Amino acid sequence: MKFNDLKISKKIGLSIISSVVLLAALTVITIGAINQINASATLTRDESSKFAILAKEVEIHVIQTQQWLTDISATRGFEGFDDGLMRPKNRLKKFIKNLVNSGKCLLRKTRRRWLISSTL
Repeated sequence: MKFNDLKISKKIGLSIISSVVLLAALTVITIGAINQINASATLTRDESSKFAILAKEVEIHVIQTQQWLTDISATRGFEGFDDGLMRPKNRLKKFIKNLVNSGKCLLRKTRRRWLISSTL
């Protein structure tokens, strides 16, 4: 039986069924793409943004340390202006803490990517 030999009602029925099947396939592909985009957005929100904030804090600690060391040089550490060496030490501790946190964040991100790629 050829397509030309079919009644018009069967031709219309076949075209509707093929359209529905095509739309269902496109829906499945679209849902898969949306889920992948959602996973990427969640990863960015949860980890990448935290990493960027930590990096910005590290930059601020470095700038403030440079400023305090410049102030010490300008005042030559006179009485009342000699607290400048303690402040860079405190900033160094915060810098190291943020650096460690950044490393942990990056390590978690790398592990997650490795686990995802190993399960595929």
